[in-house]
Amino acid sequence: MKLLGNRTCVYCGSTADLTRDHIPPKSLFNKPPPPNLITVCACAKCNKAFSLDDDYFWLVLASRAEAAPNADALHASLRAVEHLSRPEATGFRFAFLKTLHAAELRTPSGLFIRNGVAYDVSFVRLNRVAARITRGLFCFERSALMPPDYVATARALDGFTPDVMEQLQPFLAFVSQEGRHSIGRVFAYQFASVPDDPWCSLVLFTVYEATSFLGLILKRNDNIWD
Repeated sequence: MKLLGNRTCVYCGSTADLTRDHIPPKSLFNKPPPPNLITVCACAKCNKAFSLDDDYFWLVLASRAEAAPNADALHASLRAVEHLSRPEATGFRFAFLKTLHAAELRTPSGLFIRNGVAYDVSFVRLNRVAARITRGLFCFERSALMPPDYVATARALDGFTPDVMEQLQPFLAFVSQEGRHSIGRVFAYQFASVPDDPWCSLVLFTVYEATSFLGLILKRNDNIWD
């Protein structure tokens, strides 16, 4: 395990009741977990507050059709279903089941395959976890807390329209030049600091080799995704 040396919660600045927050959430990994998981300091209050969003992130990304070729995603999705069946997960389970609906399954070229079931995805919840991963990776890579006048934000690339994706190409090209760090086939990321402002950083990461996110650390007033 890798733990940020600064004994301060990277999210709220507390120095009391510290725990380790896994970046990305440990639930994404099957047992036995790999030895090179990344952790940062987090107080117990912050860490506990992340639980429901982390469960949603795990369930949705492991269950995506695009992640099906990834054996780790398959096992993780089965674990997520078991996790949903717990009595204490009743509220979460009902909320997720309400998003299920009938859908036509088609090939990328548009050919009909069969009728199936799909679920509505809350990009707000996915992006909230992705922003935390972005912040955690910044603290891990820089061995420093994020400055108070900066903000971490992130978006799933699948949520962008083709026009916006074209505008993002310079950002993606810039961060893609950096070395790729992988934790098995579950998580991989690239991290780059902007030369003119070393605190300003970009993170490109992928979960289960299927879902990619672009994360930004930038001055609060410059946040382009408010």
